[in-house]
Amino acid sequence: MKTLLTTLLFFFAISVSINAQEKSADLIVEGIYQEEVLGDLDKAAELFNQVLKDFSKDRKECAQALYHLAWVYYKISFHVSVSFLN
Repeated sequence: MKTLLTTLLFFFAISVSINAQEKSADLIVEGIYQEEVLGDLDKAAELFNQVLKDFSKDRKECAQALYHLAWVYYKISFHVSVSFLN
């Protein structure tokens, strides 16, 4: 009985961890879609910041979010500087 309970708790913990990783990956994919396809840089930045806030312990996901967030901020600053020159 004790072994069964331990096994069930173990699988529950793994499933919770997998669900959290899937959710963070979904947010990153949605952010990339907003950035690359729709061109909504503000929404993309919001999604990447949400990954950084909600999943701060997941280094891989945070690294991806930071990378894409940096590009979003670069694109925003590029658009601002181009519009300033015109």
